[in-house]
Amino acid sequence: MSQYVIFKKGDLFVAVECGTSDSKDEYESLTEQGFTLSSQAIEASNTEEALYFYNDNPRMYALESENSAVAESVLATLLSSSWRAVFKI
Repeated sequence: MSQYVIFKKGDLFVAVECGTSDSKDEYESLTEQGFTLSSQAIEASNTEEALYFYNDNPRMYALESENSAVAESVLATLLSSSWRAVFKI
């Protein structure tokens, strides 16, 4: 199982695997396109499963916009290949 985070732009959702060699590039590309980080790390087998978990219970995985420490932690998870946060589902 891997860790994923969800980015959102309007009605579009994109799951990005954390800690891969492409994570930073994907994050930068999505934010340049106007996507925002929308979830905490989600443990899933693949992007489809991560999106399913998020869509099934978005409040469980949602980031609180006023809690920048959580958002920074999620970004650290996304961009780090050595450190993995574990969120049990």
